[in-house]
Amino acid sequence: MWALMSANAALNVTATIKTAFDSMAPRHVSPIFGHLGNDRGSWHHSPFPGKFQFWLQWFFIKMVGLKLLAKAALKPLIYRFPPIMLAPERLMLWQQTLIETMSVGGDVVEVGCYLGGTAAVSARMMRNLGDDRQYRVYDTFSGFTDRHWALDAAKGIFSGARDDFSSNSPRLTRWVLDRHGGKNVEIHQGDITSLPDSALPARISACLLDVDLTEPIYLGLKRLHPRLGDGGIILIDDCDDKGWYRAKIGYERYLAELGKSPTYKYGMGILRKG
Repeated sequence: MWALMSANAALNVTATIKTAFDSMAPRHVSPIFGHLGNDRGSWHHSPFPGKFQFWLQWFFIKMVGLKLLAKAALKPLIYRFPPIMLAPERLMLWQQTLIETMSVGGDVVEVGCYLGGTAAVSARMMRNLGDDRQYRVYDTFSGFTDRHWALDAAKGIFSGARDDFSSNSPRLTRWVLDRHGGKNVEIHQGDITSLPDSALPARISACLLDVDLTEPIYLGLKRLHPRLGDGGIILIDDCDDKGWYRAKIGYERYLAELGKSPTYKYGMGILRKG
């Protein structure tokens, strides 16, 4: 019990510090005082003197690293159960999709897997059903790219979620997968918009696209949809109008190019082939 309390305390402290720093940033600048000269903001927008600001940013970077170290060191306690990020009804829809596409040739692809909790329980279900399709997960494992965030930030996004998925690594995700039934799941690190074609399967039967922002959703669909087999299905998460997510914009933009109308269920966009 003491160890579990310590784990939660360590994560809560770093999260509190991050939130405090984000709240101090100007509203028109992405969290944590810009990013050393790129398009997330610039030093002169900060309310703090340059040297003080430098140490604050350095301290935050250290905290992100410490949070990842805490996760890695305390993973048997923190991840006793698979860390599933999907809402229950969306997880059910994804697993129904996997069952529905069992006879469709091709691999199963999950883009934006974070810690692999959804992939672990889904791969275990597939194995229980005698489904031997290869399950592949893709993620940057460092959160959103500066470019993708900046494109949506320019249109009005302001959210402390900018760095929510940055305290991660392929190694930690591999541990979660192995512990919770996903030993056969392949991990691929990279941005779906710029991964080499060789990193993607030639044929896909089912895909879960969970990357939140306009550009990676749109470009992800442009790369993945042509690989979808007849009868295959792509689910796009976070297509409701709640929160800061921009997945719906990217999904509808791609469907407009196809001349199709969007279909939604439980806040997920659906794209079928055939």
